[in-house]
Amino acid sequence: MKIIFFGSPDFALPSLRLLKEKENIVAVVTSPAKPTGRGRKEQKTPTQIFAEANNIKVLAPANPNLPNFWPEVQKFEPDLFVVVSYGFILCGELLGIPKHGGINLHPSLLPRYRGAAPIQWTLIRGETMTGVSIILMNEKMDAGGIIIQKEFPVLSDDNFDRLSARLAEAGAPILLEAIQQIKLQKYNLINQDITQITKAPKIKKEDCYIKWSQSTDLVYNFIRGLSSEPGARTWFRGQEMKILEVQKALEKTAPGTIKVMGKRLLIGTEDGSIAILKLQPPNKRPQTGIDFINGFHPKDGEVLS
Repeated sequence: MKIIFFGSPDFALPSLRLLKEKENIVAVVTSPAKPTGRGRKEQKTPTQIFAEANNIKVLAPANPNLPNFWPEVQKFEPDLFVVVSYGFILCGELLGIPKHGGINLHPSLLPRYRGAAPIQWTLIRGETMTGVSIILMNEKMDAGGIIIQKEFPVLSDDNFDRLSARLAEAGAPILLEAIQQIKLQKYNLINQDITQITKAPKIKKEDCYIKWSQSTDLVYNFIRGLSSEPGARTWFRGQEMKILEVQKALEKTAPGTIKVMGKRLLIGTEDGSIAILKLQPPNKRPQTGIDFINGFHPKDGEVLS
């Protein structure tokens, strides 16, 4: 079976690695390289770097749904598209090219958390269970019939980075299992229950600011859901900084107010406080709470806004 793999970030790599070993990947479709850093050097996506290292053809269209791209795909005569964290909803004309259509690995228990940021919203909303869904794609976002779905627990100390890495690794063999079922034409699609749909929209910068007036649980879940990217943000001495890793604390102080207790940096919430383990001050690299105390000498009573 000839497969074209669509994917861009690190999340897609475990699936791409496994399918490269077990299946026939004829091409990888990924996002174009983007200029990054002070030198504005173009940075290729992780999947492009892997594909080139393994002599797999790479296609990087700005928009795969434009008709001028479709002949590039058709010449491979693909049997199946496999999509893992690509960033585009593929149009019907594109999905009609492969013999078996396209399948997508989505890191949630669909129909819950349809959208661009399912892992972030799973954590922000304090879910204790999540999962991986393999769906047969259609032209709507994450709306196709479910081929396979498996549950996984959300651990109490999970953040976006840790949960994302775990679901990426766990999802790869599940994706391979779905491909085997498609080869044999032995799978039963389960229609998604539209009454259970929840949304997981893309996280924008304006969505990233911490509301210290909320409960400790809500603040904790918000911060871990955005760690490390894009990072939960707050303001200190008139400058923006990111809060990257925290623990819940029982000590009570006013919401948003700093309290230094020995080597612990606490920030007040509605009903307690948050202990800062890792943060990124303005124009600095990420550092520990202790390093922040030693370097910035925050005073009890200073307020984060």
